[in-house]
Amino acid sequence: FQSKPSFHGTPPGVIGSIGSILGASKLNVSRMQMGLDTATGQAASLWALDSALPGEVLERIRQAQGVEQAWAVGVS
Repeated sequence: FQSKPSFHGTPPGVIGSIGSILGASKLNVSRMQMGLDTATGQAASLWALDSALPGEVLERIRQAQGVEQAWAVGVS
């Protein structure tokens, strides 16, 4: 089980960009959760993947427009 949390603003397309990067990398998303702090407009998402997230894919996610922070967390 691999998890990838990210923090981002709320412009349209951020979630779609992350999903597209994962899909283009042939990574399957088994679960995804979103949260929004309505006072600040700060959003967070947690993506559970069926396999490990390669470092180069994580770097592409970090470079996606609207993504402020992203990291991978492995749980066994």
